[in-house]
Amino acid sequence: MLDNLIILKEGLNIDLTNYAKIICSILDIPIHEINSKTDNNNFIIEALHVLFSLYSEFKENKHFQNEEQKHKNQNIMKFQ
Repeated sequence: MLDNLIILKEGLNIDLTNYAKIICSILDIPIHEINSKTDNNNFIIEALHVLFSLYSEFKENKHFQNEEQKHKNQNIMKFQ
C-alpha cells in the first residue's frame, strides 16, 4: 500500500533539512527548534528518529502485517 504513495515529487527543489521538516509536519511529529545560534540539525535528527521508530513499530505490528497480507491476497485473487 505504501509502495504507491508519493508524498513529494522528486522535482521539488528543496534541501534535505526542509524536506525532513515537511515530512515530520505532515505526520505531526514535532521539531523543537530553539531560536538561537545553536545547531538546529540535532532537533531534526531527533524528529527523524521518532519518524523511523514509528515506522518500525508499524511495520512490526501484527495487525498491520495481517492487513498487508489480506491486501496481497485480494490482488492475487483478482488476477486468477
